Amino acid sequence: MIVLCSITFVFLRQRRRQIMPTNQARLRQRDNQLLKMLFLYVACHLICTIPFSIALVITVYHLPTPSAAEMLLFRLFVLVFNINFSTSFYIYTLGTPFYRHELCCLIKDVYNRLNRTIYNNNNQPRLQVVDNLHFKRT
Repeated sequence: MIVLCSITFVFLRQRRRQIMPTNQARLRQRDNQLLKMLFLYVACHLICTIPFSIALVITVYHLPTPSAAEMLLFRLFVLVFNINFSTSFYIYTLGTPFYRHELCCLIKDVYNRLNRTIYNNNNQPRLQVVDNLHFKRT
């Protein structure tokens, strides 16, 4: 995974040199954010995956009936392993300001759309029952 991340980073730098960037400081800052995000993702993946792999090997090659403590540890490592699949979202949003800004803009956009829909529905004329035979428009 580290090799693939490094290859991706090198490829992005090569593509950028071909395009001739205009603002070097901004691109360097974005490169640093991307590199930090990739290393955080790889570290988190390793932290979540290695204990599960070790526990799986121990469980498979150990006694036929594992103890309660071993089963508890195995279940805990399975939980951490499954949490690994949701960590990329948090690493992207919490790890770099660019993604935090984009997430905030997305949330504001959804909020504005919801408010606009609610506001449009509230301005529609409604019928009020005055008595059983007549309706009054408000």
